[in-house]
Amino acid sequence: MGSGTKKLLTGEHGGDALRNTLATIIPGIVVACLVKLDVAVVVSIGALLASLTDMPGSRADKWLSAKWCIPAFFIVALTTAASLHYAWILVPWLMVAAFAGGMLFALGPRVAIVGILSLIVACFTIGLWPVDPLFYSCWFISGAGWYFFISMLLAYYAPYRSLKHALKRSVSGIAALLKAKALFYDANTTVEKAYEELSALHVIVSEQQDQVRLLLLRERDLLKRENEKGQQWLNQLYAMIDLHEVLTAIDHDYDTIREALIKTGALELVQKIVLLLADRVQMIFERDDTGSAKANKLEIQRLAAELNELSDTAPDASGAVLSATIANLREILDQVDSMGYSIDVDAKSAGQSEAIDYKHFIPASSLNWKVIAGHFSWKSDVLRFAIRWALLFGAGGLVGFLLPDFRYTYWVLLTIAIVARPTFAVTQRRNFQRMKGTVLGLLICLPLIYLLHNTWLLLIIATFSLYGFFLFNQPNYTISVLFITITAMVLLNMHQGAFPELLGSRAGFTLLGAALAILGWFLLPVKQSRQLSKLKHDIIQTNQDYLTVIVSCLNNESVNNQDIRLARKKAHTALASFSDTLNQLRNEPGSNRRDWTRESQYQSIAYRANSLIVGIALSVTGGRSGTHALPQIQPRIDYVQSLFSELEQLK
Repeated sequence: MGSGTKKLLTGEHGGDALRNTLATIIPGIVVACLVKLDVAVVVSIGALLASLTDMPGSRADKWLSAKWCIPAFFIVALTTAASLHYAWILVPWLMVAAFAGGMLFALGPRVAIVGILSLIVACFTIGLWPVDPLFYSCWFISGAGWYFFISMLLAYYAPYRSLKHALKRSVSGIAALLKAKALFYDANTTVEKAYEELSALHVIVSEQQDQVRLLLLRERDLLKRENEKGQQWLNQLYAMIDLHEVLTAIDHDYDTIREALIKTGALELVQKIVLLLADRVQMIFERDDTGSAKANKLEIQRLAAELNELSDTAPDASGAVLSATIANLREILDQVDSMGYSIDVDAKSAGQSEAIDYKHFIPASSLNWKVIAGHFSWKSDVLRFAIRWALLFGAGGLVGFLLPDFRYTYWVLLTIAIVARPTFAVTQRRNFQRMKGTVLGLLICLPLIYLLHNTWLLLIIATFSLYGFFLFNQPNYTISVLFITITAMVLLNMHQGAFPELLGSRAGFTLLGAALAILGWFLLPVKQSRQLSKLKHDIIQTNQDYLTVIVSCLNNESVNNQDIRLARKKAHTALASFSDTLNQLRNEPGSNRRDWTRESQYQSIAYRANSLIVGIALSVTGGRSGTHALPQIQPRIDYVQSLFSELEQLK
């Protein structure tokens, strides 16, 4: 078994997949034995769909999911079942439900996923075609209620499980960021290409650190000084954020660094050290005390000694740049070791954190209905997407009534609910993943259905495929679709037969739903270009604010470390938002005909300015002794200001 597979099976996704599979199957078996099979199917589907709304989070998050999910599932199941025999009611109801589900995107991902799954409840209700709406709806939410009962039990048994896994993912993100930093010391990679790679990873790392903040900083008990475990996790978070800061910091831009290091022959050595440091980060977090960890440390020391020798003999101009680069590498190594120290020691040894108001560091969110009301404007992307979803569900609903002889037309609606998203890039990606996974799943089903006739063997295959669906739902959606296709095809063929019809319907109606999802974007597009101008302004403003805080500290004004941390976070968030939007914009139709030179230059200069500001911050706050006097800092501040002027011109 490969290390990647082992990590997946033993990690958060593996545990969640096992929980979800058992929570789906067990009530179905019990109800099938005590009541009847048709009811068992309804209960299991209710549990399955509820599990998909249960995103990783705290106990409060899981209560929130349950409070939104169960009533929403009941209303949608009851109303859809009651409308089945009346096209003039069902189609408008589907449009209303889709519009409401789309507007829930304004309340954040946890509530938005409830909206998506509620529409999938409507799709399954059409497929099951229940006779008694109230009886059906009650059994459906009994499955959902059962799932949340199990989920809450586990959440109270291991309340900080999601936090531990979030910390682990954040460390992996930092290691990946180190590897991206190594590209700047690769003569075969352009600086612009390196910044492009860094920006994509910067989005991921920022999201990972926000997730850690969200899970840790809302837990009041963990933040109490007497809570040693909470303080230890807080120290780990600080260590990772500080390491992220040091990774971002530079004293010279990378073009200057490359030119100087190539002259001294140090470029390749620096790249090797950075890659070794990336490995060291993972080893420390995984507490690798084998010979490989010791060998890693010795190799870093050997290469560092070679760098010092080159620095002693380098010319003055190149030597100054090399010395600054060596100092940056030492800072990275110190922060890596500091992170290891925060993991290995208890909170008392690590020291107590100062009293801080953490609310400013938590990603903003609000479940106030006024938030939804604020999106009733044609300028709102949420409103445009909600209308688009409503029209798509209306069109998908009509397909069912225009093709009454086909039993699986609800797969059109199901595909729309699963793949249609506000932006074109996400819709296109999910479309491709769903089509690829469906085709591969159907190809695997062909020999299974025609060659295997043992009912118990087919049930075992369906069960393992269900586990595979849950296991890969987040890491690899294509494989997840492959597994759920096998599960659906095997179980539907056992229950209803007519496999050729199943095969054709799955392929045909999935393709039709995917086509409608793409056409819907062209009808009511949510274009990222509308946000780009504002995001450019935010980058300049937040980085100027960051620099202002640092200058205030330099002038001995009343500024504490938390003011600097908060300013840095806002600047990094602005950069991540811009990079994410730019990446999506490049995937929109017609993007290949657009000249992206200005945007690429803007992104590169923005990251360069931010990296230089972080370098100044480290100097000012004592991270680099002897370099915080104004005469040494002022030329670097002036250079950053010149970069701001360039950014203003590129807006």
